[in-house]
Amino acid sequence: MNKSIRSGAFGLAVQGLLLLVLVTSACTGGETPGQKLQFAVMTYNHSLRWGNLQAAAAYLKAEKREEWLKRRRRLMETVNLLDYEIVDVRHLEMTSLDAEVTVTFSWSPKTSNIVETTSILQTWKYLDEEKRWELEGQKEIEREIPLESESIEGEL
Repeated sequence: MNKSIRSGAFGLAVQGLLLLVLVTSACTGGETPGQKLQFAVMTYNHSLRWGNLQAAAAYLKAEKREEWLKRRRRLMETVNLLDYEIVDVRHLEMTSLDAEVTVTFSWSPKTSNIVETTSILQTWKYLDEEKRWELEGQKEIEREIPLESESIEGEL
């Protein structure tokens, strides 16, 4: 019987530990601002999609978080976010620490099964001292099927 490190519960534990070390090392120090932007954009929008508003709010200025959370909670009472797609990520200049990200959300009102899409332009700024990206603003740039009586402009 061959007892390699890859077999059994011990092997799984070792593999899990190695994976954890790789993931942890990928998220530290040596990342470029571009890599950090990719992580921030993915984490923010994924958190928003799944309703983890606290995690999403971490990417906002501290003084904006409370009001943003109130508005977002109200919105989530009436809308189901179904999916999102990061359509475009652009740095405003080659050496710029400012970026614009276009994200398209698929969503539906909780009172309907009609799936609608809205494209949002997000503005991100790299905080050099803190070595992280912060969401400065976002605005609706396109809606495929307009709502009749309800607006979510600037809410996603």
